[in-house]
Amino acid sequence: MAGMDLSFAMILFALTGWNLAAVLVAMALLIAIMMLRFYHHFSRSKKTDSYLVRTKRPDDRKPGHNYDAPPEVLRWEVHMQETARDLSAQLDSKMLALQHLIKEADCAAERLDEKLREQD
Repeated sequence: MAGMDLSFAMILFALTGWNLAAVLVAMALLIAIMMLRFYHHFSRSKKTDSYLVRTKRPDDRKPGHNYDAPPEVLRWEVHMQETARDLSAQLDSKMLALQHLIKEADCAAERLDEKLREQD
């Protein structure tokens, strides 16, 4: 089989000339290189299973609090957490009040609709 392929190539070279043969060989090499690059690219992307760009974070980050920070930084952190908790509670209470007002407005609108239907 290999001998047949070689003889076919020799006949092709003899009929077409060396210039065309060189171009065909160059094209075959270019196609092989491109296929290898695509193979390596897609085999790497299968490992991540994600098309999102990921940014690397420093490894020296400590989870949780910075206990070795100066006392004023720790007090500021506690103060910010208390402020966030207070703001969250205020938002929750305002949302409850708003929901109550919406219910009252819906009831008033229904009463007005009933009165308008009674007059017609």
